[in-house]
Amino acid sequence: MTNSTLNDIARSTHAAHVFVASALPGGSVRTVQSSNPSASMNRLYSSAGQFVDYPAWESIFTGKATHSTDFFAAHPDARHEFQSKWLGRLGYASAIAAPLRSPVISGFPGALVALGSMGQPGFNESALQTLTQAAETFNREAASIGNRSSLGAENRLFVLLEAGQFKGPTPREVLDPTLAGHVESYARSRIAQQKPTSAGDRVQLVDSRGEAHAFTVSLYESYPAIGAGRVLVLAAVPKFTEWLALTPSDFAADAEIGRLLPAFKFMHDHYHDGATLPTIASHVHLSPFHFHRRFTELLGITPKHFLFDCQIARAQELLLEGTHELEAIAKTCGFAHQSHFTSRFKQATGLTPTRWRKMHHSRPAGETPVERAHAV
Repeated sequence: MTNSTLNDIARSTHAAHVFVASALPGGSVRTVQSSNPSASMNRLYSSAGQFVDYPAWESIFTGKATHSTDFFAAHPDARHEFQSKWLGRLGYASAIAAPLRSPVISGFPGALVALGSMGQPGFNESALQTLTQAAETFNREAASIGNRSSLGAENRLFVLLEAGQFKGPTPREVLDPTLAGHVESYARSRIAQQKPTSAGDRVQLVDSRGEAHAFTVSLYESYPAIGAGRVLVLAAVPKFTEWLALTPSDFAADAEIGRLLPAFKFMHDHYHDGATLPTIASHVHLSPFHFHRRFTELLGITPKHFLFDCQIARAQELLLEGTHELEAIAKTCGFAHQSHFTSRFKQATGLTPTRWRKMHHSRPAGETPVERAHAV
């Protein structure tokens, strides 16, 4: 959504502010579009607001528009945190939210949120309908452009509560059965360990073909807007082509993320010639330490992982062409030698290059290599 569109929504709903919040592969939620972009609002939302934004998360999980007044009438204990940690600190009194399927990256949900100022009349039913219609229009337009995802699942964010149940779509509803079983087993084991996670934590889990898929892992000691107790978030890592498709306009409300995005193209162009962290960081005019920390925190993937993903993706393309020896593929993709390539390829995909090539050459007629490789 453009800034102009959000301002139109603000006028038609009589809102003081309208923004788009989106879940990201790193397990966090950020404000990505805003009728009035504000760095301070972004910081507050990422540090506190996302954890108590009950209307936004309620709309995401239910698939329906949510009014803060109605929600807190049913959950009065949640009102104080919502006001003291988020809305009230910005001078707002009420909120309405409508679900967005994939505001930025396919499979990662979000919400269109309108905020009402203190001292102003609350949102009426007409405003809720207007917001719902705007969200539905966005969802239709995004779907018509085409799914950016190279992973077949419509949902790629899985949320497990400490009590043991998944909130929102469960892995078994959207994933390959074997992969879903591994995701659920890992998630329950991981949340029981109470072991802290750090930015960039991820795990490889295999599907029914023996092929591995990467998931980021985020454990929150408290995330009230989602549920009581600890909350574990597993997110399927996007493929490199999805990262490359992102532009600063996708994060118009968050200049910090927009500043990092050119690094994806630079890394893709130089993954085979040993691009170093200092070189990559200098391309976006940051120190190596600050670039690595913020890149990993905000996007959930380390620069090293992205470079590696580019190597593996190029190797897969060459394997599918069927005319290249493994030694030549290893050299082209920047691996030290063939055995190093074979070892790293199996680490990334769960299969040796030879087995992977045989499996994907036997894909059903009409199914593309990408669909075969990543449909779950």
